Amino acid sequence: MNTANSDILESITSLQTLIETKKDGLVERVKGFFDDRGTDPNVVVPVKNTQLQNLLQLALQTTSVKEIQLFIRYQCGREKNNKNWREKDFGLNLEKQVGEVAKETMEGKDVKIELVRLFLGYLVWEARYRKPDQKKSERG
Repeated sequence: MNTANSDILESITSLQTLIETKKDGLVERVKGFFDDRGTDPNVVVPVKNTQLQNLLQLALQTTSVKEIQLFIRYQCGREKNNKNWREKDFGLNLEKQVGEVAKETMEGKDVKIELVRLFLGYLVWEARYRKPDQKKSERG
């Protein structure tokens, strides 16, 4: 293996290691996000699982953290009769958390988006735990 390939491999391994070291912190951040919302499952997780899954799918398809934040603001603004994303500032606080996750590292865009994707994946898992008794029609 030539030195250029070796350097690239070392760089990739280093970035993967960095991401691995951030996982526990992301899990704790998600837990704290929901803990701060109280104990009523309908307030803690005011949105449907499918809405969170849609957010995660967007995150997996884009390389832009700002696009994810815009999507969250869009969700907050589009619901006139159903204020789920605005319930106790769920969406605004989530948008803020996404921005903070991206700012936690000085690494490049690829690492930032990967950390945000992990954060949102953990958010979906924790939301299911916090509000497990959704009707099947609400789970998606």
